[in-house]
Amino acid sequence: MDKNTEPNKIQMPEHIKKMFEQRHKQSEALNSDILSSQEQVEKPQEENQEEQEIKGSNEQQSNDQVVDAVDTEDDKANNEDTKKKKKFGKKWIIVICVSLLCIIGLVVGLVVGLSPKYTKMSAPTVSVKALSNRTIVSVDQNKDAVYYEFTIYRGQDKKTIRSKDSSVTINSYLSTVGEYRIVARYIGENTREDSDYSVEYTYVYKEVLDKPLVTIEQNALVWQKVDNAVSYNVYYGTDDDEILYFVQSTTDNGSQKVSFDLTKLNSLKPGEYYLYVQAIAEQDGYYFNSDLSDSVKYDCVKQLLKPSDVSYDKQTGTLTFTISKTLEENWGLNYSFEIEINKTSKYICTASTVGTVSIDLKPYTNGSDITSLTIKAIGDDVYLISSDIVTVELK
Repeated sequence: MDKNTEPNKIQMPEHIKKMFEQRHKQSEALNSDILSSQEQVEKPQEENQEEQEIKGSNEQQSNDQVVDAVDTEDDKANNEDTKKKKKFGKKWIIVICVSLLCIIGLVVGLVVGLSPKYTKMSAPTVSVKALSNRTIVSVDQNKDAVYYEFTIYRGQDKKTIRSKDSSVTINSYLSTVGEYRIVARYIGENTREDSDYSVEYTYVYKEVLDKPLVTIEQNALVWQKVDNAVSYNVYYGTDDDEILYFVQSTTDNGSQKVSFDLTKLNSLKPGEYYLYVQAIAEQDGYYFNSDLSDSVKYDCVKQLLKPSDVSYDKQTGTLTFTISKTLEENWGLNYSFEIEINKTSKYICTASTVGTVSIDLKPYTNGSDITSLTIKAIGDDVYLISSDIVTVELK
């Protein structure tokens, strides 16, 4: 063969050439199907349409297609199964989630339905009663309350009392005189909620002033100054349990020792009296007036006035004198006089009228001359002292 001669080309048989062309078309179709399958995840309707088209195309293919086409069909089938399984799995997840939500809702509904309903109690109202020896705070009783809670404020200090009683004594919680703020509430249990606190009650805690310790010194009633007292009242009575009579109010004038002049009682009828002193607190202050002091016995002693204008008439034997006080002025007593004649004989006479009194002494002399004559008003020498003696000038 000549080297310059071009070798003969091998011609491919026509039927084989057609077979390769057919395979090429089938490969392109399969590639297109794969792309369409990916788009089917987002577009389910297009996927179903393409599947139908692919199935129709596959049905039209001959059974003698090459092995590569058969393998491609198997992969496609596997992809479809996988997608169906995923769809099925998603549906079951949704069903399970919905079921769980229903179950949870049912349980919550049962719990709420079976749970007790709580009712809040109304707030109480505070009242305070101050007695001579204690202070009581109270609220209305509440059958649903298991405790009564009282809170006492003094400035920033706070003290709380829980009691099963609706009234409590708070003296041990009151440290000093002044203003205290008090609130209270009901404490419940089970279906009863605690109440709100009551409206604040402002209580002014006061203390009683110490009572004075009273004595009598010379002619005065005396006692020591009482702290926080602004004045003192003096009273008297004729017995320990009798109604008292006010005498006078006095102050200490800055002195630690206070006194009352007993001569201010001169207007009293002679007799036995009992004196008392009370310490007086500032009005609207933080203290109460004191109790009355212990009584002090006081003997009111008076001396009778001596007769005036006394004279004796020898010719008539008549003794004359003047009574200047009425019986009321003489403390309601009858007038009695003692007449002493010649220093040996004493005679008692009485008079009950004011003015000039004349007494005939002849019956007392037995005809003898009177050389000396005296007269005096007579008392009981206990609370009423006899008057001074008056010597009668004999003419």
